[in-house]
Amino acid sequence: MVKYYQHILALVFAINEINKDPKILPNVTLGFHIYDSHSSPSLAYRVTLDMLCKSQAFIPNYKCGLQNNVIGVIGGFDSETSSYMADILGIYKVPQVGFNLGGTIDQTDAPFFYRMVPNEDFQIWGIVQLLLHFEWKWVGLITKETKSGEHFLSTLEPMFLQNGICISSKVILPKNIGIYDMLEGFFNNVEAFMKGKENVTILYGEVGSFAWLTFFVSANVFLDVDDMSFAVKVWIMTAQIDVALHIIQKAFNMQAIHGAISFALQSRDIEGFQEYLQAIHPSDEEGNGFIKEFWEQSFDCFIPPYGDPTGFLGPCTREEKLESLPAPFFEMRMTGHSYSIYNAVYALAHAFHIMASSRLRFHARAKENPTPKHHVIQQI
Repeated sequence: MVKYYQHILALVFAINEINKDPKILPNVTLGFHIYDSHSSPSLAYRVTLDMLCKSQAFIPNYKCGLQNNVIGVIGGFDSETSSYMADILGIYKVPQVGFNLGGTIDQTDAPFFYRMVPNEDFQIWGIVQLLLHFEWKWVGLITKETKSGEHFLSTLEPMFLQNGICISSKVILPKNIGIYDMLEGFFNNVEAFMKGKENVTILYGEVGSFAWLTFFVSANVFLDVDDMSFAVKVWIMTAQIDVALHIIQKAFNMQAIHGAISFALQSRDIEGFQEYLQAIHPSDEEGNGFIKEFWEQSFDCFIPPYGDPTGFLGPCTREEKLESLPAPFFEMRMTGHSYSIYNAVYALAHAFHIMASSRLRFHARAKENPTPKHHVIQQI
């Protein structure tokens, strides 16, 4: 989804700030690599090994040398990917900073995994308090078939029982939701929502969950399904769900879910970030492998000299403005997820600055004894 491009820009912006700041890691230049696991467990393991090993052709059970002085890893974008990464990074004692709320990674099992967000149980408590405040006693639940989804249900359901809140319908979505999965999910669950007594539905998920909700509502309108009670439901979304639409959903009317309530990750305006976004331009393609695809998808055009294989799109004018994009596709203010990534970069930088100031040469001594750097990160 094009909106997630802001997460990359937030990371680059933070690194550029640090590299220009003489007070943080002087005489040290931070760099980065970005890997995409495509929500595949096997690929998540592979790219994690790739970022650690000097050779792309790594050998199983071989102790590869860390390349490029990897001081830490940020991610993954969803809780499942974070868990797969932690399995590998923990072996090499490489710090991993998670920026999303979901997940069941235990610090005991993954001692080198750190979070930039509060424990998810606080959000679950907040959901219960919200329902009690409005006296909503019948609720529907939509969650994902993941460990984090299981944890959400196992924690929430006993609290519902204690507070007299009843679950009238429950839908568990598959891990990876494609367009056909969305369509199948609609037809499989439409009857449950029609007959449900609930006046509020809680949507728990991560990547793609908001797109599923909007597709669900759109299918109701398109198929003209009468007596659909969910059309007037109150939707409650958890904080890890980003209000982001797929590029094919440009025609979706956000008023269809008017009144939805979403918990949010903390964010704030970062000085200079909006100006940084305004300066983004497709002419900066060198060294930016994402800008071309992002620009073409966002503005339905192609960047010359590349052609459009479909023959339907015209050339980009290069006069397009990011601020003209609707918020579900791109925001000019830093989102909560981007802010967590921004803070994760600074957390790692400050930790290693403290080590450098203490004359602990992390690129030499950390390989022999990685414990000090983790002690420092825990104090940030």
